[in-house]
Amino acid sequence: MTARADPALINCVTPDGRTVYGDHADQCRSAPIRKLDRDGTPKDLIPAPPTEQQRKAKEEREEKQAKCRERNQKQYQKDSALLERYPSEDDLQEARYLALGAPLKQINEANERLKKFIASGRNLAQQAAFFGPPHRMPDDLRKGRDLNRELERIEFRSIASAAHDILRINEDYDADLKRYRELVEGTTKIPCDPESD
Repeated sequence: MTARADPALINCVTPDGRTVYGDHADQCRSAPIRKLDRDGTPKDLIPAPPTEQQRKAKEEREEKQAKCRERNQKQYQKDSALLERYPSEDDLQEARYLALGAPLKQINEANERLKKFIASGRNLAQQAAFFGPPHRMPDDLRKGRDLNRELERIEFRSIASAAHDILRINEDYDADLKRYRELVEGTTKIPCDPESD
């Protein structure tokens, strides 16, 4: 017949301040438990189970750390792609100039058309001056003047849109250039530290 193992002796201090000794942990469910040798020598300490508030705080901390690690990973991927795309700063600037080509061309072409519409508008306005009250302006002259004004508005909108594109392109390349220089100089910072609270 094998000898039955002695039950483990434990002690704890309950939340209401009582010190409990015994061989079961029923009264120590929400307190840290200290295992004891048969002679009463303290052994392992079993921490108290976390409270609901502690569990919630831990989950929030772990979620925050996971999001931080994800942000850092995305930034690392973006940085790697930036360095791979542009072997040098000159390559980055060359790419900027290429990107600016289309909106600059759009502005130049719109300006050329606009010059013609403005000249045409002056001519139509001079013709319309002969038809002041009580004379009625001919329909074809009125329609031509209105159409010319609408065409002018279209070109102004085209120029404004291209100017907006130029601003956006420059802002994007300025941000890329700033990050590129930080990467080359080794002065970059990670977006966040997953271990910080």
